[in-house]
Amino acid sequence: MSKHDFLHCTIKEFQLRLKAWRNQKEDEINQKSKLIDYQSWVSGAYVQIAIASALSSEVLYPQKPFGSDDKKELLPEKIYDEKTEEELKQEERYFELLVKQANAKLDEIGNEEGRQDD
Repeated sequence: MSKHDFLHCTIKEFQLRLKAWRNQKEDEINQKSKLIDYQSWVSGAYVQIAIASALSSEVLYPQKPFGSDDKKELLPEKIYDEKTEEELKQEERYFELLVKQANAKLDEIGNEEGRQDD
């Protein structure tokens, strides 16, 4: 907006221009925020793969950056071996047991310290 336009516009015209400018700036900020978020996510993926490749010989660190070629190489879908249904059920039972033990321990501590509702 030029100085001449500013001095000769109505309040309504100024408010419309201000609203358009504000919307444009908000869109720019949102785009920058999304870009920073995505870059952080990709950095985290690289760190995750680096740690996994250091701990396991089955996981290899990528030879090229993600998306570096025409094929748009995506993040690897499997970094760790998938567990069978039986292994998942066994883990679930194990964690349920841990929760029951923790609850029993809390009840035991409550009984030792005395309860106010007795």
